[in-house]
Amino acid sequence: MNRSLACLAPLVLVACASAAEPASAPTASPIDTLRAGGTFAFVLDESDPGTRLHAKCDAEHAGDAPGAAACYDAIRQIAAREGIRFSLDATGRLVWTSYGAEEGKPVSYVEVPVEASLDKDGTVAAKQVERPRGLQVDAKEFPVDAVLRFQVVDADTVVMPDPHKGRLVFRRVPGAGG
Repeated sequence: MNRSLACLAPLVLVACASAAEPASAPTASPIDTLRAGGTFAFVLDESDPGTRLHAKCDAEHAGDAPGAAACYDAIRQIAAREGIRFSLDATGRLVWTSYGAEEGKPVSYVEVPVEASLDKDGTVAAKQVERPRGLQVDAKEFPVDAVLRFQVVDADTVVMPDPHKGRLVFRRVPGAGG
């Protein structure tokens, strides 16, 4: 007899209750995942710029596989210092920070409080609620009215579709706070 049908029989209700599947933990919504905070490192090898930079290094070092590999590895080392961070400010607003290193020192490229909402496709749309701060803002390299988009793949992976750079993949840094 089908297990679900057996559970309908009044005499076996107790047996079915004890044999029930354990309840799975509820999954956090994408916005809740971002609000939980965390630091996410840029993963060049899984991002669109990685493909383009590989091709560029291959073209610059045609017929020189070790040279092409060294070229790309140098770029990978620089990219490994970049990432994004989600945190909450003193008023409980979600804050997005793009960070990196310049001349060996940590820097914020962009930091801005955002109001996040969920699009129909499950993407988080984050509208800036204040003027952003940071090096890219000061250099006028970041639009101060941009709506940022984040695809939360899982609790440890966030994808940021960039209109100019393409798909940017970020992976949670274990032990790094928000």
